[in-house]
Parts: sequence; structure tokens; C-alpha cells
Amino acid sequence: MGQSTWAWITSSQVLAKRPCKLYEVSVSPSAAAAYATVYNGENTTEPQVIRIDAAAKTLQHWKPAEPVRLDRGLYVALGDNVTGIFVQYEPEE
Repeated sequence: MGQSTWAWITSSQVLAKRPCKLYEVSVSPSAAAAYATVYNGENTTEPQVIRIDAAAKTLQHWKPAEPVRLDRGLYVALGDNVTGIFVQYEPEE
């Protein structure tokens, strides 16, 4: 892993507008079930990488065996009942 960065987000947003490597995502739900969706790009019309579902009050962690290269950027869309999302990624130069 090179120089990665992380973000704790509480609303849907673009985290990278250029290619990057995605290392891990954790979804922290409120009292009800929640989900978040990661896209390869800058919005929800871009290719979906993964949807992460979390049971009520249960942190759901996703960490692939190898980093996932996103060639269009990184957008994370929060679904209902999300307290926050932790994302670790590495923007490319």
C-alpha cells in the first residue's frame, strides 16, 4: 500500500475525481438496517462496485483481498439509516 487516505462520511459524496485504489469500506448503521453503495466514478450513474448491507446496530466491514482499482473516481452513496461510513483509499498521481 502506498500513501492511502481515509474518510469518515455522513452523507453521499465524491471522494476522488481521478483514478484511485479502494482498500476498505465499513458501514455503521443506526438502530435499523442500513446500506451504502460504492461507484467507480463521480455519481450513481457510474458502474457499481459493491453494495454493502449492514444489520441493525452491526458494523459491516468490507476489505477485498487486493485493492480495487477505480479508473473513474470514487463515489459513495449512503442509503437509509446510515450513521457513517469509513472509507480507506489511495488517489493516484
